[in-house]
Amino acid sequence: MFEGGAGHIADMISRLKANRNPVRKRKHFGENEEGFIHFGSHLELKYKEGSEADKQRIMKQIKADLKRQSRLEKSMLVLSIVLFIVAFGWFARNFI
Repeated sequence: MFEGGAGHIADMISRLKANRNPVRKRKHFGENEEGFIHFGSHLELKYKEGSEADKQRIMKQIKADLKRQSRLEKSMLVLSIVLFIVAFGWFARNFI
């Protein structure tokens, strides 16, 4: 009935000993020794300017993607409502 368990007790004791040690300060990404976040030197980025036709094409593509995504979200909402109504009708017919 009381078999085993010795491994769990040993594990508990080792955890208690580890918790007695002072907690080490965790370093976060980008922190230096003084505790300030180091972002490095200032880097100036240079981009090529696109033509007006490219800007219009990209805007048209973004609007088409948003429209397609909106249509998909609406159709999924309608489908889920229909499936809920069908499932509720089946449940009501069989169990009520």
